[in-house]
Amino acid sequence: MRYHGRTLAATGYIERSGIGTTDAERFLRDACTLTNWILSCEDTPMASLGDPPRIVHVINSLQMGGAETMLARLVEAGNSPFQNVVLPLRGGGGVEQRVKQTGTLARPVGVDGPAVLSSPFRLARRLRDLQPDLIQGWLPQSNLAVVAVAPLTGLRVPVLWNVRWTLYDFQTERLHNQLLLRLSGLVAGRVSRIIFNARIAVPQHARIGYPSDKAVVIPNGFDLTALSPDEEARATVRHEMAIPGDAVVVGMFARYHPMKAHSASLVAAARMISMGVDAYFVYAGTGVENSNLSLVQRVDELGLRERVRLLGERQDAARLYTALDIYWMSSWAHGRGEGFPNTVAEAMACGVPCVVTDVGEAPEIVGDTGLVVPAGDPLAFGDASAHMVANRDMLRSLGRAARQRVERNYSIESVVRQYWDLYSSQLESMAAI
Repeated sequence: MRYHGRTLAATGYIERSGIGTTDAERFLRDACTLTNWILSCEDTPMASLGDPPRIVHVINSLQMGGAETMLARLVEAGNSPFQNVVLPLRGGGGVEQRVKQTGTLARPVGVDGPAVLSSPFRLARRLRDLQPDLIQGWLPQSNLAVVAVAPLTGLRVPVLWNVRWTLYDFQTERLHNQLLLRLSGLVAGRVSRIIFNARIAVPQHARIGYPSDKAVVIPNGFDLTALSPDEEARATVRHEMAIPGDAVVVGMFARYHPMKAHSASLVAAARMISMGVDAYFVYAGTGVENSNLSLVQRVDELGLRERVRLLGERQDAARLYTALDIYWMSSWAHGRGEGFPNTVAEAMACGVPCVVTDVGEAPEIVGDTGLVVPAGDPLAFGDASAHMVANRDMLRSLGRAARQRVERNYSIESVVRQYWDLYSSQLESMAAI
């Protein structure tokens, strides 16, 4: 029975009555704790003797995104020494079915985003029902929420945060986000550890109160059996998109958002065409589609209609990468920015070299296997890309090196092990108290 560290409401009678701590009285106290737990449970099975420690991951939602995808990979990992439970604040999303298939998905709390801060009891009740040994928050609202409700749960367990973004200019954030980050900075000292997926984010967040001595950097990890070069898929995907087999194909897979700088990337595309490069540009992601009139207008203004493919949100990114010669990340440093861009490492795993801006962890991911360009300079971005494709032998060599770099640094097995080691150390520290 995993109840160590629990101090539930049912023990209140014993404490108020002044009963001491003889063996019989301790037994009665534990029995009351167990009874309270059973009576308060909703739809979560009770843990049995010998169950592995339970990690509850609280996340805003399971919409398609980098944090959500990394969480899915973590709970998909086999031979876990932990019992993982994923508790979304709200239901739905492109990653929900994937998590559901692992058997780790709990019923959503049903609180929309930051509104959880005004309705803490619902989340507290769900956490108490789930009886975690460790609570892991993901993303800003969920991080703040788990700290806010922790005193209401009666649980005495480690609480960890996961920070998946960089913070370049706090003042450019919307007022709501500024408040959220300020509040987070004020209470960050209460958490056991703060996981960052980008090294640069540690000093950035220290400036608003996140304690650096609690920071742990764990990169994102990738299933390298699902991500690999595939010549047959390369030819098939190019044929589907009506792109000549010998043309240069550049890809960028990112949701439509100002931070992603789609417009700047189109300027870089026009620059490459003006330099005589026979190139096509494949864009995918939420909102990146022909129904996006402002995006299509920008494509037309630059004379790129015949050269650009807008695919919208896709579930087959691994297949699309194989058709590329170069992958782009054109994001710029503004407010909360890129942390660890998954798509860069995914493309590299498929043997595709990358041209990226100097934002977030992207320069570290790419290393010497690609090119790094200052953010906000689309002409330099286009020039760097044209230089890279000028020598096809060098391009292939960079692609092989990119794959090897991901194998060496970012395999899902090594990254999951880092999470497991951290969780184990936190549980051991709590047990020693």
